[in-house]
Amino acid sequence: MYPPNDYYFENGYQWGFHNYGQVPPAGTPDADINATAGWDISVGSSEILIAILDSGIPMTGAFLFHPDLSDTTRYVLGQDVVGDGEWVKDRFGHGTHVLGIIAAMTNNQTGVAGVDWNCRILIDQVFDSLGIGTHNTFKNGVIHAVDYGARIINYSGGGSASPIKEEAVRYADSNNVLLVSSAGNGFGDSVLYPAHYADNYPNVIAVSATTCNDQLANYSN
Repeated sequence: MYPPNDYYFENGYQWGFHNYGQVPPAGTPDADINATAGWDISVGSSEILIAILDSGIPMTGAFLFHPDLSDTTRYVLGQDVVGDGEWVKDRFGHGTHVLGIIAAMTNNQTGVAGVDWNCRILIDQVFDSLGIGTHNTFKNGVIHAVDYGARIINYSGGGSASPIKEEAVRYADSNNVLLVSSAGNGFGDSVLYPAHYADNYPNVIAVSATTCNDQLANYSN
């Protein structure tokens, strides 16, 4: 096993990675993503590029500064699809949260562990300072990520169906790029798009939220 020394992992807060029934949250052992078993196999490779289409990454001016998200050899500052004039600076916070889960700097005795420790991460800003994106920002982000060489795209957003969104999904599919997307936080409503396209496109994975007892979270679709 490769248990990292990041504070919040070592002290049991990241039960989603490794759940042994700790308090908090007093969950069900193994109600997690089995991260430690995955790390036995691989902790990631710099040869793989993952694109995160979200609200960006913490920056001061043109520089990264977050203590868990500052490795300039890993985090590739991509495209400001929103066009707010501040490059990919996160002014909403959601992108920072998602990026930390996927790829925080790990085994650095700081903050949280990331699922992946070594893959390069392309940051494309598709949500504005209010967390709002459009069909077109999604499409343009996907096209940029695919053309840049991403093998996996994470889009933790969703909305209604549209030909524009489906065109982007089709473009990723035709280039053998995996698209991971959230089902939505609509308290049991139907799965949002583009996650809903998992019904028709093999490259799409729809992700819902689960609890520490391995049940669907009540806020999740």
